[in-house]
Amino acid sequence: MLEIHITKGLRADKRDPERVRAKRVVKAIDAGDFRDKMLPADFIRPGATPMLPALRLSLVLLSALLLLTSAVAQDGRVSFSSAITSATIPYANSIAAGDIEHNGKDDVGVAAATGDDQFACITLHGPLGPYWTWLGDGWGSAAYNCGIYRADYPGSILLADVNLDGNLDVITTNQEWIDTDIAFGDGHGKFTNGVSLEFACGDNTPAQAAVADMNGDGIPDVVVIYAGYRDVTGCVAVFLGKSGGEFGPPIGSSSGGDEPITFAVGDLNNDGIPDLVIGNNGGIDGITGNLAIMLGKGDGTFRPPVLYSAPTYTYFSRVLLADFNRDGTLDLAFTNYHTIYVALGKGDGTFSSPHPFNVRSGEGSLVAADLNGNDILDLVTTIDTGRSGGVAVFLGNGDGTFQPATEFKTGVNPTPAIGDFNGDGKPDIATVNGNSTLSILLNTTRNSHAAGP
Repeated sequence: MLEIHITKGLRADKRDPERVRAKRVVKAIDAGDFRDKMLPADFIRPGATPMLPALRLSLVLLSALLLLTSAVAQDGRVSFSSAITSATIPYANSIAAGDIEHNGKDDVGVAAATGDDQFACITLHGPLGPYWTWLGDGWGSAAYNCGIYRADYPGSILLADVNLDGNLDVITTNQEWIDTDIAFGDGHGKFTNGVSLEFACGDNTPAQAAVADMNGDGIPDVVVIYAGYRDVTGCVAVFLGKSGGEFGPPIGSSSGGDEPITFAVGDLNNDGIPDLVIGNNGGIDGITGNLAIMLGKGDGTFRPPVLYSAPTYTYFSRVLLADFNRDGTLDLAFTNYHTIYVALGKGDGTFSSPHPFNVRSGEGSLVAADLNGNDILDLVTTIDTGRSGGVAVFLGNGDGTFQPATEFKTGVNPTPAIGDFNGDGKPDIATVNGNSTLSILLNTTRNSHAAGP
C-alpha cells in the first residue's frame, strides 16, 4: 500500500528569530495583555515619551501584521491574483508560453481545432478582451490567425527554438494524420510555415512532441510519440536536426506499450544522453498501463524499454521529469485523474517506489516551477468538478515531498502553462479552459523570483 510521507520543516524558533518575535506579539494580543513588558524592546526607547494606549495598540497590531507577513514569505507560502479570464479560440485544447518578441514578457500560444475545416489556429494574447493579441506590452487588433500554421486537430503545442536563430518556433502534432508540423518564428510575433515531420506507425497519430539534443551535436532534435485507440502498440520517432531547420528521416521504435499519451525527456542515468519516460495507458481504462524507461544511446536510438507496472486504475494524464529533492538527479512525477505520484530518481535510470499526493478532482495536467522563490520546485496540477475548475499548487519541501495543496480558481477543465506574463520575474500560471477561455493567474508571492522549466 502506498503511503504519503511529508517531512515537516525546522522549528521556527531555530530558523527565524523574526518569526518568534511576531509570535510573541500575537500571543500578547490574543491574551488581551498589552502591558509594556509584553511589547518588543524597540517599541519603547530609553527616555522616550510614553505612547497613548490606542497608538501603542495600533503599533503592536501593525508590527505583528508586518512580521507575520515576512514570516509567511520566508516560510514558503504562495499567492496569486484572482484569475483574469477572457475568451480565446473556440475548442482550444492545448497551451504553451514563451517570450516570442524578446521583450521580457511571455506570450501565450493556444492551439485549437476550430470551424468546419478543423484547421489549427495559433493566437498570442493576454488577459483582456476576446480574440485580442497581446505581445507582452502592447495590444493588437488581430483575433487569431489560422494562416500561420495549419494542421488538422492539433493535439499539442510547443514553443522552442528549433532552427537556432534565437527565435521561438511553434511545433504542433496532428491528431488526424501522421505529421508533426513546425512554423518558424521571426521574433516579432509572425511565423512562416516550415517543415512537416511525418512518420507512419500503423493507425497511430502524433500525441505529443518534445525538443532535445538526442545525439549530442548541439542541434535540436524533435521527439514524437504516436498513439491510437485501445490495444494498439505505440511508437516513438526521433527526427535528428540539421542546420537551417531541416531534419533527417525518422528513427522509429516501440513505445513499450499500447496507447502512449504522454512522455518526458531527460538524462535519467547521468551519462549526458537524453532518455525517455513514456506513460502507456494500455487501454481506455488504464488498468494494463505501464511506465516505459528508454535509455538513449546518443545517436537517436534507445536501449530496449524497461517496463514498470502502473498503480491500479492509473490513466496517465501527464509525465514530468524534474529534480524535486535537489540531489542533482532527475525525479519522476506523473498523474492520473485524482492523484499525483512522485518517484525519486536513483541516477541509474531507476526510481524509488512512487508516493501519492491526492488531488480533489481533475484531469491531471501537471507542470513544475519554483513558485515561491525558495529554490525548491513546486507542482501545479488541475482540478475540475464539472461546474468549476482551477489549479492545485503543491509547494515542495525540497526532499521530494510536498505540502497540502492550495487551490486557485480558473475556468472549467483547465490545462496549465507556466510563464512570466507581466515581466516581474515571478512565474505566473496560464490555463486554457474547456469553455474556450484563457485564464491568467499573476503571481503575487513575496520574494518569488525564479520561473520554472
